[in-house]
Amino acid sequence: MPAVHIRTQDMLSPLERQFLDAAEKGNRPTLESCLQQASLLI
Repeated sequence: MPAVHIRTQDMLSPLERQFLDAAEKGNRPTLESCLQQASLLI
C-alpha cells in the first residue's frame, strides 16, 4: 500500500473535475457553485 494516496484525473468526481477546471480558468461563479454543492454533500 502506498504511503500517500494520490488521486489522478480519472479518479476525480465530476464535481471535483469541474472545480479544478474552473480554478484553472479563474471562473469564480463556477468555483462558488462547486463549493456550495460540495457543502451540501457533507
